[in-house]
Amino acid sequence: MKKRLGVLVTMAALACALCLIGCSSSGSGSDVQEGLPDWANETQLTEQTRELIDLYTARDFDAVAEKCEPLGLSAEDFAQNGDPILDQLGAFKDFGDVAYLNGKAKDGTPYATVVQIANYENGPAQYTISFNEDDSISGFYIK
Repeated sequence: MKKRLGVLVTMAALACALCLIGCSSSGSGSDVQEGLPDWANETQLTEQTRELIDLYTARDFDAVAEKCEPLGLSAEDFAQNGDPILDQLGAFKDFGDVAYLNGKAKDGTPYATVVQIANYENGPAQYTISFNEDDSISGFYIK
């Protein structure tokens, strides 16, 4: 029963993420769809996402800021927001469910999004990381 509830909560969170991504990335006509665009490699994007989550969890905010350079956030920005979240989550346990989305930014640039659940000792976190076709990161969210 507890496992079923966890799956339902995860699916609800992913549905919420789909709605939020659709609202945040859309102009008046932008569509967010399930799955990856043709140019995206699922294995590669999943590995990049998990590597970024590992760096974030290890509090290597310098490396996170470097990988997320297009976002214009410093290591201090990531630390200021990340430290309290990671303190609350506790130790990393494993990766959970993953979902893939794609769409176009307001300027028409296509992107691919990986929504990865990461399980910690005090509960799960949902990472939503978006990539441009050139593999640059165009979005990094955690909740």
